[in-house]
Amino acid sequence: MAKIPLVINGAPLTLIRSRRRRRTVSISIKHPGQILVRAPHRVPEHDVASFIQKREVWIQNRLRRCQEALDFQSKLRQEETWPFLGQATARPTAPNAKKWYRRQAAAYLKQRTEILATKMGLDAPPIKIDSAKRRWGACNAKNILCFPWRLMMLPPEIIDYIVAHELAHIKEKHHGPGFWRFALTAVPSLASGRRWLRDHQHLYADLFHE
Repeated sequence: MAKIPLVINGAPLTLIRSRRRRRTVSISIKHPGQILVRAPHRVPEHDVASFIQKREVWIQNRLRRCQEALDFQSKLRQEETWPFLGQATARPTAPNAKKWYRRQAAAYLKQRTEILATKMGLDAPPIKIDSAKRRWGACNAKNILCFPWRLMMLPPEIIDYIVAHELAHIKEKHHGPGFWRFALTAVPSLASGRRWLRDHQHLYADLFHE
């Protein structure tokens, strides 16, 4: 009979039993590398263990990405640098990193939004800078574009991809073929931008904990 492991790849596993309305088993990886499993109170241990075993490859991949993020952040601390437009930059004298990034984002993203909107035949919409941690951009019902200040950590070509993506939502509210064709009018390298985010965004998500 399968048993619930206490550790996977050096990461501790914690099982939380719920007496509430939870009906399924779930697994999440908490920064900086803790496996959290939630399960209904009545689910047998061997069923939980089987679920964990089936998800082991996913768990290992997430733990690897978590370790990559920790190594990246450790390197930044050792070198006393911040990521800015894809480059390691000497820390500015501003006392608050988030305020410094916000100021840079407000100016830079306004400019890129105006330039890319013109390429797409759109009027430049207003933008807002926020502190979102799990998304890189949004276009709301009023066609106001929202970007996190963390966006300024990424390379310029990736920022352009994200800005064009949100601009395309002004005309196309879905992700169908028409959306991608429209976004391509501003950024021909959409596919490479998507791949870069898939492979690298985990490095930046938890910088500067709030």
